[in-house]
This record gives sequence, C-alpha cells and structure tokens, in this order.
Amino acid sequence: MPRCVLRWLAACLLALGALHGPLPAAAASPWEAFATRVFEPIAAARRLPHETATALAQDRQGAIWIGTLGGLARHDGYRVQPYVARPEGGGGLPDNHVRALLALPEGGLLVGTHSGGLARFDPETGDFIAIAPPDEEAGWKRVFALAPGRDGGAWVATEAGLAFWPAGAEAAEPVPGWPRTAALSVLEEADGTLWVGTATGLRRRIPTEAAFRWPRAGSALAQDMARDEVWSLLRDSAGRLWFGTGRSGLGWVEEGVVHLRPGLSGRQGLAGGRTVTALLEPAPGTLWASTDGIGIIVAEGKRTPALLQHDPALPVSLSGDVVRALLRDRAGNVWAATERGVNRHDTQGQAVLSVLPSPLSPRTLSDQNVYSVAVDRRGRAWLGLGQGRIDMLDPATGELRRLQLEDPQTARDVQALLPLPDGGMLAGARGVARIDGDSLEITPSAFPAVEGEVVNALAMESGELLVGTQEGLLRLDAAGRVLRRWQRGAAAGSGLPDTPVRGIDRLGVAGTWVGTAGGLSIFPPGATEPFSLRHDPARPDGLPHDNVGPVLLDTRGRIWVGTFGGGIGVVSGWPPPPGEAPRFRALTTRHGLSDNSVAALLADAKGRIWASTARGLSMIPADGGPARVLTMRDGERVRTYVQRAAARLPGGELLFGGLGGLSIVLPWRAEQARPAPRIGFTGMALEGRAMPPGLAPTTGARLDLPSGLRRLRVEFALMDFRAPAGTRYAYRLAELDQEWTEANPEDPAANFERLPPGLHRLQVRAWTGPVSAGPAAETSLVLAIPPRWFESSWFGLLALMACGMAVMGLVQGRTAYLRHRQRELTRLVDERTRELRAANHRLDRLAGTDPLTGLLNRRRFAERAAQVLARAEHGGPGFALVLFDLDRFKQLNDTHGHNAGDAALVSFCRLATRLCRPQGLLGRHGGEEIMLLVPGCDVVEGRAIAERIRAAQAESPITWQGRPLAVTVSGGVAAWQRGESLEALIHRADAALYAAKHGGRDQVRAA
Repeated sequence: MPRCVLRWLAACLLALGALHGPLPAAAASPWEAFATRVFEPIAAARRLPHETATALAQDRQGAIWIGTLGGLARHDGYRVQPYVARPEGGGGLPDNHVRALLALPEGGLLVGTHSGGLARFDPETGDFIAIAPPDEEAGWKRVFALAPGRDGGAWVATEAGLAFWPAGAEAAEPVPGWPRTAALSVLEEADGTLWVGTATGLRRRIPTEAAFRWPRAGSALAQDMARDEVWSLLRDSAGRLWFGTGRSGLGWVEEGVVHLRPGLSGRQGLAGGRTVTALLEPAPGTLWASTDGIGIIVAEGKRTPALLQHDPALPVSLSGDVVRALLRDRAGNVWAATERGVNRHDTQGQAVLSVLPSPLSPRTLSDQNVYSVAVDRRGRAWLGLGQGRIDMLDPATGELRRLQLEDPQTARDVQALLPLPDGGMLAGARGVARIDGDSLEITPSAFPAVEGEVVNALAMESGELLVGTQEGLLRLDAAGRVLRRWQRGAAAGSGLPDTPVRGIDRLGVAGTWVGTAGGLSIFPPGATEPFSLRHDPARPDGLPHDNVGPVLLDTRGRIWVGTFGGGIGVVSGWPPPPGEAPRFRALTTRHGLSDNSVAALLADAKGRIWASTARGLSMIPADGGPARVLTMRDGERVRTYVQRAAARLPGGELLFGGLGGLSIVLPWRAEQARPAPRIGFTGMALEGRAMPPGLAPTTGARLDLPSGLRRLRVEFALMDFRAPAGTRYAYRLAELDQEWTEANPEDPAANFERLPPGLHRLQVRAWTGPVSAGPAAETSLVLAIPPRWFESSWFGLLALMACGMAVMGLVQGRTAYLRHRQRELTRLVDERTRELRAANHRLDRLAGTDPLTGLLNRRRFAERAAQVLARAEHGGPGFALVLFDLDRFKQLNDTHGHNAGDAALVSFCRLATRLCRPQGLLGRHGGEEIMLLVPGCDVVEGRAIAERIRAAQAESPITWQGRPLAVTVSGGVAAWQRGESLEALIHRADAALYAAKHGGRDQVRAA
C-alpha cells in the first residue's frame, strides 16, 4: 500500500480518536475555563545561582532542589541555599550546568551535569561525591535524564548510553543488551519493563527478554513519531505511557502499540515542532507537557489542548516559555523550571478561581477593576469594568466577549448592571445603556431622562425602573419618563437619609431597601414614601453603620445588611412589632469577618452567607456561627472587593468583583476538608555556622546539641509551599517562655542566645489568615543541651562542700585579724576622711573651673545660672545675661599664634572679673565667648555694665613679645522674661551679639 494512503488512513483514525480522547474529563465547573492559571515565582529567586532553571526534584525532607545553568539550589519556601562548583575541588558540584536531578530514598540527591558526569549529594556532610562511569574510557559525557530504579538505585541516560547506579555504589554499571547509542530519557515500570528514549526513537525491554525492541505503531504517522527523538516519558493514572519528542509532539503507548492524540501529535499539533522537554500528570485525566519555546501544553479530557505561556502584562503568568522541567510535589503543587526562573502553581487551592486582567490574552479581563456583576437568563456573567468597559463570559462557548460603551460613558466606571426579561442587559455609568442579549448591539442612551447622570444602582419593580444616582433615587415608567425623584429630606424622617444612592435591593414581602452613605431607606410593599434607619451610637442593637452596602434576605427570613465600616447587621423577623425599631445583631471581625467594610453579600445553596470585604472573603455558616476567612490557600487572589459587585450563577458558583479582578467561588470545594499543612524544620545553624540539610531536626524528635552552645538558629516553613507571603510564624520554649515570639515572615526561624542546659520543648505555630481563627499548623521539637563540666550536679556538690570548709577556716582566722585591724581602721578612717574632704573640695573647684581663664566652665556656669533662674521664677529678682566675644580672635591667632590669643583671652577675663558686680557670675561659654550673669539687673543696667567692660578693654591693649596689641570685644545683652528658659535667654543674647558683630564690632547691643 502506498505511503500516502497509509498517512490518509492514519489521519482518519486520528480524527476518530478525537471522539474518545485518551484523557477523561476532570473539570468540575465550566467556569474553570476562564480561571487564570496562577504561577507564583519562588521567594528569594535572586539567590538562585542562575536565572535559567533546568531540573527539579523534591527530597525526603520536602525541600525543592532546583538545577540551573550556574549551579544547584535547595528551596524550602522562603530561603534558597545555593551549591556551586568549587575551583579548589573538595566536595563541590562537578559542573555548574545541572541537567537532571533525582531524589534518593535515604534523603540524598543524584545530580546529572552537562560535562561533569554524575554525583551524589550527601545530606549529612553537604558534599557532592563523584560517581564513576561504567566505562572509564568513554566517560560520562552529558547526563540527560535520571529515573528511579530497583532497590533504591537509579537509571542514568547519557550521551554515552544507558547505565544503572546501584544504591550507595561508587560507580555505575553498564546495561546488558543496550546498543552503543545515546539515551535521552528513561522510565522503569513496576513490573520491570524498561522504556528508553533515544535520538532514533522509543525502545522497550520487557523483564523476560534481554534485547531492547521498538514498540509497534498503529499507523505510519505513529511510526514516524515513535522514531523521532524521545526526550520525555510518563506513565499516567489510566495506564498509558506518554512520550514527548523533539519534533513530532506527543504520542502514547497502550498494550505495546503507539497511538496519536489529536492536537498533540505530529508536526501540525500544538507543539508545532518544538521539543517536549517534560511530561506531568498534575491530576488524573490532566496532562501537562513542557516545551522549549511555547510554554506548557495542557490537555484535559476531551477539551481542545491549550497553552500556558508567559504574559508580560500578567505578573502571575509563567515566567518564561522555555520550560525544561516539571515537578508535582507531595503537597500537590506543580513546579515549572523556565529560562527566567522557577514558578509554582497550586493545584489544590481551587475553592476560589480568579479571572485576572491582561490585554494580551483572550480569556482575561479587559480592565483590572470589576465594579458590577450580573448574570442573565442564559447563565452568562456580565462584568462592569472601568472606563465604560463591559466583559461578558459565556460558559456554553468558553468565550469572553469585550464590549465598550460610547461617550460620555467611556469616562465612567460601569457601576450598575441589570438583566432584562428579554435577555438584554442595562448598564449604568453616566446614564443608562441597553445591550441586546443576542447581537450585543449597544444603545448608548436607552433612557434620555437620566442621560448625563452618574448611575450607581438599577432595579426593576412592577415593570418600572428604579435608578439610583448621585442625585437621588428615580422611578421611570416603561416609556422612560421620570415618575418620581427622591432626595435627601429636609426634615428628619422624610426623603432619603443621603442623596447619593449606593444600592437598591428588592426583598419581596420585605419591600425595597435603598442604601446610602448616610443610612438606609425602606419602602414597604405598596408604599410611595420610605422610612429611614440611621446608626445610633447609643443603641448597640441598632444599624451598625450609616454607610450601607448590600442587603440580603435569606431562606430563614433573616435580613442581612452589610455596612462599610460596621460589619454586618442581621435582623431576624420582619417587620418588627408596631412601634418598635428593628433590632440588629452585629457581626464584625470579632466574629471572624475578614474586615468590617462589607462590599457584597451572597447566599449559597446550603444557606451559608458569603461576604466580600475590603480585605478578602468570609463564609458565615447558616446558623450564624463564627465566619471562616478564605485565604490564598483557597486560591483567593483578589484582596479588596467592590461594593455590591456580586452575583450567583445557576450552577451555584458565586461571583465577586474587586480591585484587581474577579473571584469565582466554588462553595462545594471550600467545604471539602483538606489535610492540614505540615511545619518542617528545614535548616539549622550552630554558633553562626550553617549545618548540612541532613542534620536539620525532624518534627517531634529530640535534638541533642553540644554543651556550651551559645547561639542556635532553627529554620522552619510550611512544607506545602502555599501562601508563603501570607503566612505568619511564632515560636517559644514551652518551659521558659510565656509569650510567643513572632518570627520574621520572610525568613521564619527561631533564634536563641545562651540557652541554659536541660531539655527544652520548642513549639512553632503558623497562621494563614487572622490569628483569631487559630493556627493552621503546629509542631514541636525537644532541644537537649548537656551541662558543661562546671555546670554538672557532682561538681556543684563538691564545690559546695569545699566552700563550707573554707568558710569555717576563714571565719576563725578572720575574726582575730579583724579585731586587730579594727583599731587601725578607726585611726585610718578619721585620717582619710579629713583628706577626702579636702580632696573633694579641690576636685569640685577644679571640676567647675576653666583651666585657662580661671572662670566657671560651661557646666558649672549652667548649674549656678539654673539656681538664679529658679529663684527668679519663685518671686526672686530678675537678672540680665551678657555674652562677650573677642573681635577678630581668629585673625589674632592666625597672625600672632594661639599663645597670643590665650593671653588676650586671659587678660580680658581678669578685666571683666574686676569690673563686674560681686554677685555676678562669669563663665567661659566656649572658645572666645565669655558669659556674664548679673542678678537683680534689667536690660538697661546690664547694658551699662557690659559697656563699661567693653570700654575698659578698648583702652587696655595687651603687650605681646614687647609690642602692644589692641583687642576689642563685642557684647549682646538680654534681660530674663518670666516663663523664659535659660536656653531661650542665651539664644536672645547670642542674637544681640550677632547684631553687634555685624554692626561694626567693639560695641554692645541689647536684645
């Protein structure tokens, strides 16, 4: 049969296979098609040895090992410990380009490199031990892949061929029957069947045979693909063996026959001739295939395969499209090694799906903020966004349609959406637009009566339209004419409590409830005028807050009123008895809410109330018990939600709009019990020196530490790697600490200094969400610190006995000696007392005297001046303060030397001492500045004294080295004012001195 006919038949079989698809459906909600796949970059990514990641593995302790082009790194969720080749050798990596990793059962790690062969990491020493190749002459060359083998050994696929490494061996062994050809990938089945990918196709060896054979192909196309380069292998949960090729996409083998998968196989498949570098099954029925340039291919059930790629406008997208390795850790996270780092995707936290904004993807939002949400009769979700944008999500087709309102609504946020009975939609921004449900044609101004008004809320009542605007509430008839407008009432109890209307809720028999920023208006059924409720601080059971948001009537007849600042008020039984005000039961953060600013309220099929707030989502049980806060562990990505932007879908999903995107809550997933995360001890440092990872303590174990330990650091982390940025840790030593010590959230560790000997229980807690909800995980560890020799009990007993005997001998000897010394001491005490008094007098004088001028120094002058100030404040006489400064003192020093300057300063101080009043205080303020305080003196008298001293100095030149030197001074005078501090007085005198200096010097100015 001609080859072209074979190809045609293969294509027909391929099309028929599309009807069945080898992967079963795994989606639980059609809205998962719109959810943004979130890829978190790892913490401390900058500490990776190289940006390009090439291999991944998870060790026995739970840490993630990352191979890169520049070395190896160990990651525990927060810290990155790099390992690189050492130029001097001695236990380092054999080569920094890591190509393959395999975690070993005993806790070690096999590392395959680009040019350094194979090495085993010893976790007890932190060293890399080289493993010899099976053929020393051929060497290792490149190690392409590693796979677990029997008895803890490993299969090694290299450029030189296939080898087997027995556990703990120093050298690898050749594989009998393997031809002399390179091995690119390898996989051993549980029954011993061995699959090996080569540059010329896929080969298989069954346990009963020694030879490696080609698998049979179901078609010519399948045979071509099976003879392509095979770089990746995977056995899925349905028993199929998948293989990824260099140019032909993906194929699968069942019962020894190679098959094709529509959209994945052949060069026309989604891989498009790209190398499939790794395969992974994150969940049963879901296949991920990483490529060397187009990201990750995702095949789920019968859905058309899709691509996960880097989106520059989406920070949580895949960091790069060249993906070399995939890993599913024991907590269910998927890790991707790309050319621009490592990403983590949480497959377990899917109770909240997020639809995030990006202009580059057809299934992302066209604007970042969701201001309103509505669901039409077809089950389509409509989102009112910023700048007049509207996105429509259709689960039936999986399409996201983007609409744009026309001017003047392009400049306004779409704050209100209202589904119409005919399938259309009303959109309120600046005015109200109408959108046809079939053609999506937009009528920009559907109601001319409200054109130009800012619309915040829309509701339909008995065929008439209620429009909440910034200027009040309007009722329009079917023709669009305004029937009535309600605004803020001039008198109490009339009109609305506030003019801007925030929301309109139709509660059936409970009437129509209108929320404003100033209170709540209620229209009973059939009433044309509302009555209002406002917050009363004197009533604990009143409306919790005036800024009213959403209102909800549940199946039990309770009315829930969300407020922006006061939490939720719940009324049981409506209406209240005649003449009585409604009684509200408040629910706040004390009852588990994530925040007291409540944006929206929805009820699910089981009667539980879901509240979106300014800080996340909360679920309140139907019985009104404590609320549960949803966190990043549940998949929540939007942290701040918008008032009233919420809707319930026909399938039970809940939509909440926020600043940053849309959250889709799947209530049935939120109630599923998940295993609690485990806190692992991931590292340890003694005396500041980091220990190898294999010496890190284990949970609940006893850690024996060396005696004399002074510094200890124990690192820990939640080993599910979820929400590291939103998790807090605290620790304590149970026997020593009453309070918990909060750990650094970016580097959680317990740090201790000088631990006492004995047994100490280290307790560690972790919280994701509010502390009031209780810790997400707890663990403990016993620290055993032996005493040093001088801290032991026997040494203490001997020391006590020796001390007792020594004390007895000393008491007897000292008694006689003390009697003899008593008389001598009495004489010496008297003599020394006299000497001490004289010395203290001299020291006191020296301590308060300036050594050059003999005046009071600055400290003693301040003490004496403070005494004068205290007397003045208690009714004593006032005083004046003079601040003198020698003119051109620096010039004098520069011209004649510092000795001349000292002589001039001493001469002036003697002159001032002679001319000032006896009760005056003279002190050296600093440098050439002299301060004079004259009690009982006002500013006029103070200036006269200062002027007398200045004039005398001007007429008294000093003689230096036989020549007369003219020295003048300037002065500033200030008199104390009641209530003034000494510092303020000095400041004023200094200002006056400054004026004298700038007024020509050799003068006195008063403040």
